[in-house]
Amino acid sequence: MNACVAWGYGVSYLSGYGFSAGVLGTMFALFALGAAVAQPLIGRIIDRSKRFHWKWVLLFLTIITLILIASLLFIRNRYMVAVIFCLYSMTINITMSLINVVCVYYEHHGKDMNFGVARGIGSLTYAVLSVLIGQLIAPLGMQVVLYAGIIVALFTVLCTASFPYLGPTPTVGGEQPNPSEKKNALALIAKYPAFFLMVVAVALFLTFQNMSSNYMVLILEAVGGDHRDLGIVLSLAAVLEIPIMFLTGFMLRHFKAWWLMTFSGVLYAVRGVLYYFAGSVTAIYLLQILQPFTYAILVSVQVFFSDQCMEPEDLATGQAFMGTAQAVGATLGFFLGGVSIDRSGVSSMLLFATVLSAIGAFLAAVSAIVCSKKENKAKGK
Repeated sequence: MNACVAWGYGVSYLSGYGFSAGVLGTMFALFALGAAVAQPLIGRIIDRSKRFHWKWVLLFLTIITLILIASLLFIRNRYMVAVIFCLYSMTINITMSLINVVCVYYEHHGKDMNFGVARGIGSLTYAVLSVLIGQLIAPLGMQVVLYAGIIVALFTVLCTASFPYLGPTPTVGGEQPNPSEKKNALALIAKYPAFFLMVVAVALFLTFQNMSSNYMVLILEAVGGDHRDLGIVLSLAAVLEIPIMFLTGFMLRHFKAWWLMTFSGVLYAVRGVLYYFAGSVTAIYLLQILQPFTYAILVSVQVFFSDQCMEPEDLATGQAFMGTAQAVGATLGFFLGGVSIDRSGVSSMLLFATVLSAIGAFLAAVSAIVCSKKENKAKGK
């Protein structure tokens, strides 16, 4: 739900202060880059520190998120509004990767977790919130975005405070990971080359996702749509994600995460081509049917990809790097999307996004092949 406010309506909200798509893209990109740098550092702190475990870090970030969005009710300077809103977006970006860590953490403590169900509930609430905001903007104004953000941020703080901390993450043999064993980024890349190849692919997929979703209001306006259509599109995409989210466990019992992620990447490229040729609001509505097979699969299984590829002592760092891929995708999506729209228009932006997703699909396929061979070798095949 935080994502709905920050990214679903972020461009719409700040456009009301007179910022162009290019300027907004650059501002969001800079703060998303900050999140990309911060996430691995925070992940290593959680992996190594006995004092600053995931709950304290996550609770701190959610409180900061609430303070930032609430402060916008009292600030009138448009540049300060833009900076604070981008900081708000940045903290949400970091928080999302840590929530993935929490899911894996509880699974390693023997708790029966269904990440897909959690994502499905998130998609349902996203759908409801996006429609409500879209319908209320016309009669009540853009302040509706802030009120929705405050309510959601407060709810997030309360939920985080209720999460129980069960102690350090146990390894497969029941031993606790040694925080003193430090690995730098280069050592981790050498240890898990296929994982980091997939990280790059995910960053490219999410670049497409952010270029299309964050500027969806401009895509819709190009074919005669408005903010109400934006709410409907966001809602459709979120509702259609739900079946896939609930079926995550079923899919992972039959297919490895790396093959599912590759499949979603191929369909991202197909989705881009269809967006490029879409000539009406109705066509944009219909294309949301690809949302469950692209974004929904990608975000549902990527947390398990880390679990399948990495050792327990590196999991928080692995999730942080996946979070970095999200941040990089947000950075490139905002920047490249905004700049390309300002310079060449919406159609050129969509074409560029499609090329990036095709490159990502190729990299994901290479990573999947390497992972599959490594698994077969480990099994003695």
